[in-house]
Amino acid sequence: MAEQLIGKDPSAGIDAMVSTTPPNRFQPAITINQMVMLCARGDELPPESNDPDAGPCAWLQDNTCPLYPVRPFACRAMVSTSPCRPGGQACMPPFILSLNNVMMQYLEALDRPGASGNLADVLAFLSRADNRNGYRAQQLQTFEQPLIANHAFPVLMVPPEHRQPIQPFLQKVQAVLKEGK
Repeated sequence: MAEQLIGKDPSAGIDAMVSTTPPNRFQPAITINQMVMLCARGDELPPESNDPDAGPCAWLQDNTCPLYPVRPFACRAMVSTSPCRPGGQACMPPFILSLNNVMMQYLEALDRPGASGNLADVLAFLSRADNRNGYRAQQLQTFEQPLIANHAFPVLMVPPEHRQPIQPFLQKVQAVLKEGK
């Protein structure tokens, strides 16, 4: 189904997808690891705006995600204990949120020197062959707004009440990372 949306020419499909994305889409000001660094230092977080009028994902077709088989981790991690409320607010169990945040921290750190941002903006960036080639060769040093360079994590963001229950997960992640070296 993703190929039907994107088609044989990824650039044309991505252009079509990006053109359907509302201009008032969420565009993060910082990455999750930057947020952790700021919080660890006790610094203020920069303001971010998320316009609820942007509505649900612009790429849904008949309430179905055509990218479902290849969806990014942020979409895979979105779970809700009840149907999302109007405006797209999910009811996520706090421990699942902690697991997702830790996983996103690892993924960001593993994708250095890559970038983060709204999926539409990342796809638009990667639709250009020179950007794809630079990314593959790990030769990209800076990114134009609205993309943000990825960072390593100084500490994992785990609330005290989740530190013990998250240990088996962290041990498995560490084992997988050691195998990959």
